[in-house]
This record gives sequence, C-alpha cells and structure tokens, in this order.
Amino acid sequence: MADPSSSPDLAAFLRHFGNQRLVSISNRQRDPLPWFRGWLGTVHHGLPRNLYQFNPEPQDYFAFVGRISPEKRVDRAIEIAVACGVRLRIAAKIDVVDQVYFDQRIRHLLDHPLVEFVGEIGDAQKNDFIGNARALLFPIDWPEPFGIVMIEAFACGTPVVAYRCGSVPEVMEHGVTGFIVEDQQEAIEAARSIDRIDRQACRRVFDERFTSIIMARQYLDIYRSLLQPKPAVTASAYAVSGQRAMVLPGALAQSAIRIGGADSEANAEATLAEMAAARRHLPLSQTITPEPTFDVGSD
Repeated sequence: MADPSSSPDLAAFLRHFGNQRLVSISNRQRDPLPWFRGWLGTVHHGLPRNLYQFNPEPQDYFAFVGRISPEKRVDRAIEIAVACGVRLRIAAKIDVVDQVYFDQRIRHLLDHPLVEFVGEIGDAQKNDFIGNARALLFPIDWPEPFGIVMIEAFACGTPVVAYRCGSVPEVMEHGVTGFIVEDQQEAIEAARSIDRIDRQACRRVFDERFTSIIMARQYLDIYRSLLQPKPAVTASAYAVSGQRAMVLPGALAQSAIRIGGADSEANAEATLAEMAAARRHLPLSQTITPEPTFDVGSD
C-alpha cells in the first residue's frame, strides 16, 4: 500500500471503504490515517535470505540507491560524501516528473570529482554495488513508509546513515545497523564514524528480522486470526505472493497453516506458490467476493 500522506486518492478510498481490513508495512504508515480502524497489524518487508551475500571487506566509497527526486535528497548525500572526502556512487533513476528538478538542482552537483553517477541499476547489480560500499546514505526528507533499500544494505552487511524520517526508526537499530541522524552535521559525523559499525551485526539483524520467511510467517499469524467461521461466509485466509494479497476459501485456508511449521524457507515459499497457483484455478463460485485484492505495500 502506498503511503497515504502522498496519495490523497487512497485516503478518500479508505474513507469510502472504511470497513476493509489492511496490514501496514510500518507503524509510521498509519499516521496519516488516525481515523482508520481496519488495521490488522504491521508486517515489515522481507527478502529471500540468499538474495544478497554478506561482504565483510568493502571498498572505499559511499552508495546512494533510489530515485533522483526532492524527497530522496541526493544533494544531501553528495554534501555528506564531499565533507568526508569519500567517493559517492549514485545508482538512481530519473522519472519524467523529476527531470526539471534534476536539471535545475542536481546535475551541476555531479561535476564534483568525488561524485559518480551510475544511473539506474537492476536487482542483479545491487549486491555488488551496495555490498562493496562502506555505507549506504539514506538522507530522505519525507515520511518513507518503509525503505526497502535499508534492508538490502543490511543483507550485504553494509551499514546505513539515515535521517529520522518515516519508518527509519522502526527499521534501523541506531549504533547497530548504522546511525540515525537529525541534520547534516550529524550525518557527516556519522559517516566519518561508520567503520565503528560491525558489518556482521548488520547481516545478523537482517537474518533475525527481515527475511521473507519471517515476513510470511508474520502475515500468516495475522491471517490465522481471520480463520474463524462467519455466518454465511466460508472461513478464509489471505496468502501473499510477491506483494499481492489474495483471498482463499476455507479448504485452501487450511493449507496456509502448513507454512507456520515449515522447516525451511524453501518449504515455506513452495507452500505460498502452491496456494497462489490453486487460487488462480478456483471457479468464481468458490471465491469470497466481499473482500477486494489489495497491494500490501511497495516502495
């Protein structure tokens, strides 16, 4: 689900369909909707355990990954890196809506000898790009609902310097996975001290909090609470495939419970895949129509 503070249409939608039940991707995501009573819980994003490899020996540069936009504040990242005398590598896309901002506010900053603009990179390139960095700079200036690049960095063992905005205090562990800062001076000091952060601790936090198996189990914990039979409605459960939520009837709902005792991430993900495949082949008469499909969150 998008951040409601940046999507007036979404707030209007939830006002109209206020009886719907949703799962937030951070507690911060709920703040713009204090009147909404349909939250079932919060589940942070997760990534497959083996998607990114731990790198104990980084190269001497800082990384910025994301979009070139006013709220992402790549200009802050450049200022931090230049003040530290450390090279900054920027992997970012420029959306059409942000082209003027880039041309007027950012392009000239890329001329500095310490700044390298790589452009947009794919998922296959992120492991090396983020993993080889001494730190990921995340100097955002908006209420980020999650910020998945932070946990991508943790998975690589790369610490993060992040502004205290949005979900950052929920995702980050100050002094363990990096530093949470309030302003540019603090950010510069944090970047200078980044080698004090144990890269193994960053990876450990990822393994303990942000794997896809942990995410899936947390969703299923919530969905189990919905399995109680209701008058004239077959008991249902929700299954997650990628970042889509689907409604399953009672027979498939029981198969969802299998994942709770899964011995491995592979078994758990196989169960989710089986449930998703079964859902696609259900006749319309077996689906539960009152419950619409929702995005459960994206960055």
